[in-house]
Amino acid sequence: MTITPITAMQFGSIAIQAATAGTLTLGVDGSQSATGGVDTATYASTTPAAGKFSVKADAGASYVLTIPTTLVLTKSASTQTITATSFTASPTLSGLQGTGMAQTYSLGATLTVPAATPSGSYAGTFTVTASYN
Repeated sequence: MTITPITAMQFGSIAIQAATAGTLTLGVDGSQSATGGVDTATYASTTPAAGKFSVKADAGASYVLTIPTTLVLTKSASTQTITATSFTASPTLSGLQGTGMAQTYSLGATLTVPAATPSGSYAGTFTVTASYN
């Protein structure tokens, strides 16, 4: 079985109010929705994108994919962090069966942004694991 990355998850650019925390949800279709003191920054050059990867499993073989429950993003050249949780996937990650060809999956998540989070570029990595049942 092979897993191949296609597109890195990109929450895009956001604007943050100094006094109010909020969230940014990245949908499996790359859409953004914001709450609280977070606003999508449509003027910015960073386009949001759902994380995408493909899995090629033996035809007829059932398998399991495991995605993270939490991802810590760290600001470049800093120790400041923000956290992504509530990962979602499309198609759903249950009852998976190989076709012998690559099957594509999309991931989204919710980013929790504390009030007065310093601006900058935040990055992190996560692992998707696959195993046959």
